[in-house]
Amino acid sequence: MSELRHHASFVDRPSRHAAAAALALAGGHSGEIGHSQVKDLDLAGRRVWIHGSTKTDSRWCPLDHWALAALTQRAAFVTARQLSSSTAPSARLAVSDKHASDAALQARVCVALTDLLRRIGLAGEPDVKPSSVTAWAGIEAFETGGRIEDAARRLGLRSLDRAAAVIGHTWHEDPNERDGEGA
Repeated sequence: MSELRHHASFVDRPSRHAAAAALALAGGHSGEIGHSQVKDLDLAGRRVWIHGSTKTDSRWCPLDHWALAALTQRAAFVTARQLSSSTAPSARLAVSDKHASDAALQARVCVALTDLLRRIGLAGEPDVKPSSVTAWAGIEAFETGGRIEDAARRLGLRSLDRAAAVIGHTWHEDPNERDGEGA
């Protein structure tokens, strides 16, 4: 992920690419990231509020040093571009403020993450997609805490089975197998 961070940061201004990557690496899904706003950042707490979706729960996600810096810089950039200081807290971090449907916001996030994956040479890999960046946050939470519940919580997932599938972890035996053999 260091390569992804490098390519997201290697630009002239704080980009939507870096913001999308920071939010995904924190645990945000593509359907959630487009809704993240300046007011969702808790810089003192080193975390970001992820609003959730129909499939995920709202939650605080921790920010590592790189993500905190990327989102702080992006927040300053989008705040400075607002016509009024009253609209600054509602400025979106990873996509433009132009009105768009949930599907359009998700598509914009996927484009940004796919651009980054292309820059690091992974876009052509069949098992690498924008959701792979988010899965990294779940893997990190699982490896740190040692429990599938930690991954589920970080990713806002209500199902432990779904969390295990997202991070590629087999956490229970196949009920059709007995003594290591298929049925």
